Amino acid sequence: MLTLKTKSRELAPVLTTCGNMIESGRLTKARDQIAEQLRRKTLELSQANLKLRHSNKMKDQFLASMSHELRTPLAGILNLSEALMEKSTGH
Repeated sequence: MLTLKTKSRELAPVLTTCGNMIESGRLTKARDQIAEQLRRKTLELSQANLKLRHSNKMKDQFLASMSHELRTPLAGILNLSEALMEKSTGH
C-alpha cells in the first residue's frame, strides 16, 4: 500500500517538471513581449531619426538660400555706401 509520503515523493519530479514548464512558458512570453517592445521602440527611433535628418536637410537648404538672398543686396548696399563715402570725402 502506498502512503501519502510515497505518493508525494513519486509526484515531486512530475510537479517540478510541470512547474518548470509553466515558468518557462512565462519567461518565454515575457521575453517575447520585451522583444516586441524593443522592436517597436527601434522602429519609432528609426522613424524619428529619418524625420530629424529631413529637418536638418531642410534647415541647411533654407540657410543656404537665405544667405544667398541676403548677401546679394547687402553687397550692393556696401558698394553704394563705399561709393557715397568716397564721394563725400573726395577720394
